[in-house]
Amino acid sequence: MCLRIHTYKKIESLEANWRALEGGKEMTVFQSYEWNRQICNSIKNKVLFVVVISDDSDKAVLIAPLMFQKHKFKISKNVEKYGIYFLMSKYSDYLNFIYDEPNDNAINLIFDYIKSNYSGFPLFFYCLRQDTALYKNLKNRRNFQETEECCVSIDIHCDLEEYKKRLSKNTRQTLRTAKNRIDKSGINYKICICSRVRNEKLIKELLKVHFKRLRDIKLADKKGFFYIYTLIRFYIDEYSEIYHGIIKDSMMKMKNTWLLIIYIDQQVAGYLFGFKERNRVVRILQNCYEKKYAYYSPVFYGFYKCICNSIQSKSVDVFDMTRGEENYKYKLGGKEMYNSNFELISWNNANVESNK
Repeated sequence: MCLRIHTYKKIESLEANWRALEGGKEMTVFQSYEWNRQICNSIKNKVLFVVVISDDSDKAVLIAPLMFQKHKFKISKNVEKYGIYFLMSKYSDYLNFIYDEPNDNAINLIFDYIKSNYSGFPLFFYCLRQDTALYKNLKNRRNFQETEECCVSIDIHCDLEEYKKRLSKNTRQTLRTAKNRIDKSGINYKICICSRVRNEKLIKELLKVHFKRLRDIKLADKKGFFYIYTLIRFYIDEYSEIYHGIIKDSMMKMKNTWLLIIYIDQQVAGYLFGFKERNRVVRILQNCYEKKYAYYSPVFYGFYKCICNSIQSKSVDVFDMTRGEENYKYKLGGKEMYNSNFELISWNNANVESNK
């Protein structure tokens, strides 16, 4: 197969090619056209799409969505250094090139192009799943520094009794306690699972719960000037996310949005937000709860009930909790898997040819 490179600056120019590739077995929602289009609309960084095209079919076989960070300031938790990155937002948990079938020759051609045209930029490829062709390709290259990041996934491809047996005695007691508190208090407790949310007022309410919880965490150890500075920065970020952010847009526009909302006395007590993929995998991006309802463990108990319902209805096989090692993920039966972060600090005298 003869391959050639084309480059594009606008994602809209690639919609048909992108949608033809995004269904590949190694792709997740974070490689979908819709998700990446929304990222492009929300960032100011230079973006370049390097496309490998087959001369045989004149169709794209791989798209490398690249983002350039030209200044040394932080735009997200994973993007703070001068260099080239995957196109990403702070909510992108799994990153990759876009391809239907793995093609090492196409991947190698991308690296040759980057080296020939952008060797002055360090290279940072973060959040790469270890079960992908791109991971294997990078693993076999010299001079890339690799670090790992833990993710947690809950496999519920089982019957209900089998799942309950996996939970520890302590977890089962915590769930009984939460149920007893709800039953005895007389509160109106309700869980709701939905897809796209058309109600913008509800979305703002959900995001305010998220940011209220996040604010408490961020300000917990800040004092004096640092408290005021962090608070100001936080409110700027909150306003941007609530009115113009990618999560708000995704809740309203993306067809595979998955949302679990927990209500107590008709008020939002907490929620989980993510996407349901074609292979009955739900990937969770956000989870939070209203502090005043913590006594009832609303999200922990609500998510447990959701898992049980999903097993019985056979509607979900895996709840992928993505990045982070929060304790509740393990309590509900989560198992660890790992992302890898690869860095090439300098191209000078660097041999990045695949090891043989």
